[in-house]
Amino acid sequence: MGFEALSILEHVSKALPEIEVYPDFLALRGGARLLTGRVPDGMQDLSHESLKEQPDVVLWRGVGAALLRDWKASGELFDLSIDAFYGYPEPLRTRFMLLAVEAAIATDSDKAASEWLARIEEKEYPVSAKPAVRYLRGVLYSKAGHAELAEKLWRQVARGTDRLYKIRAELALVDLGVATKSLTPAQAVDRLEGLRFAWRGDDLEFDILRRLGGYYLEAKDFKGGFAVLTQALRLFPSSVQGTTLRGQMVKTFHDIYMTELGGDLSPIDALSLYTDYKTLIPAGEEGNDVRRNLSERLVDIDLLDQASKLLEDLIKNSTKPEEKARTLSRLAGIKLLDHKADAALALLDQSQADVATLSQEIKDERQLLRARALSETGKYQEALAVLPAGSGQSTLLLRADMALRAKQWGDATKALMELVGPPPKAGAALREEQAQWLIHAAIAMAQNADFTGLDKLASDYSTAMDKTSKANLFHVLTRPEKMTQMKDIYAAQSRLTEVDMFRGVLDSYRKDKKN
Repeated sequence: MGFEALSILEHVSKALPEIEVYPDFLALRGGARLLTGRVPDGMQDLSHESLKEQPDVVLWRGVGAALLRDWKASGELFDLSIDAFYGYPEPLRTRFMLLAVEAAIATDSDKAASEWLARIEEKEYPVSAKPAVRYLRGVLYSKAGHAELAEKLWRQVARGTDRLYKIRAELALVDLGVATKSLTPAQAVDRLEGLRFAWRGDDLEFDILRRLGGYYLEAKDFKGGFAVLTQALRLFPSSVQGTTLRGQMVKTFHDIYMTELGGDLSPIDALSLYTDYKTLIPAGEEGNDVRRNLSERLVDIDLLDQASKLLEDLIKNSTKPEEKARTLSRLAGIKLLDHKADAALALLDQSQADVATLSQEIKDERQLLRARALSETGKYQEALAVLPAGSGQSTLLLRADMALRAKQWGDATKALMELVGPPPKAGAALREEQAQWLIHAAIAMAQNADFTGLDKLASDYSTAMDKTSKANLFHVLTRPEKMTQMKDIYAAQSRLTEVDMFRGVLDSYRKDKKN
């Protein structure tokens, strides 16, 4: 009669405040507080220095630790006070021993748990405790690999009238069904949804929500799972399992984006999940990996604005200057893919102060992007001025592209022929990309009325071009002998300024170069 006992003790302490320093009073009030659910207050009373060596108090501190789900501490305290259990009448003796069983099971001390159950069963115990005994015996059977025996006991309990153990047995049956594959995770969700509101307000409700959310995740309903688990953390912020659960959620969130776990998730659904649960992004480099992966998936389906926002988050969370610069370059490249040259220039200007510390590779990359952006805004001469030195393929592609857009046919021809290279040796073929560059060069020569150049082109490359898919068009461009062929030339020339020589380089920004 915990409430009645506590009421009397509180009345006494008001009348005689000095009694609160007496060990006997503290022991009685501590026990009464445990029985009424005021566990932290009870543990404070029972932990007083004057009580530490008393066997009965050690037992009650073990009870308090179990009620707080500090199973390791409670198991140790119960082991120190085995003899004290027998001094208590029912229902306290069995109630306390059941907590000792729970503590032993929670710490994987299955032999000790079995011994505690034997101590309960060696004497007559209250009928009201039978559901608990059967349920816990079923747990031990299950852990020992006797699934059928465990299921039989749990079904008996689940059909009973004890609400607490009826629900715990049902949870155990669902777990067993999933483990033996007689239930799918989706079917487990349906079963547990029926229990979701059957028990409210304590660790059991937390346990129901934790299991339910876990099965949602196993069924690949990630939003449903995170919604339930988030609710569990919100309803029980001080749960001892809360930190572990949140850690599991963060890991699952990471794995959805970085492993096959989220392989079937569409980019749109992946973005929606990220938006709703971005607080689960892991800290540091793991979180940045998630942002990179998702941005690539979004760029793949041309959701460039959404990908850009992710990369902005990545830049904010980058602590390494070189990595931050690479991400800025990628973001600028994506802005150019989206034909937002002014936005790309603004990004490159934003990080201009850090340029001196960057590698030459990144400096050249930034110059290429700046030149392309200037070219798109019609500033050909300014774009030429910022092109990186050298004759790398990316630089030549951009130089040719810029010249074609500006109708600077001579400059375009020069850059294109540098890309093509010298005529191949007899019998050798051109690569398809070389053949395409030659076609563009021939058109540029025709636009520039460079007939001498066209003749040399035909002389040097006709044999090699005959082995490519561009052979016929090349001959039409370099030897337009029939008037009907002139239409083909004019059609090719009219589309020349629409050609994007640099597109392949920009497309490389769809993927993070770190990967």
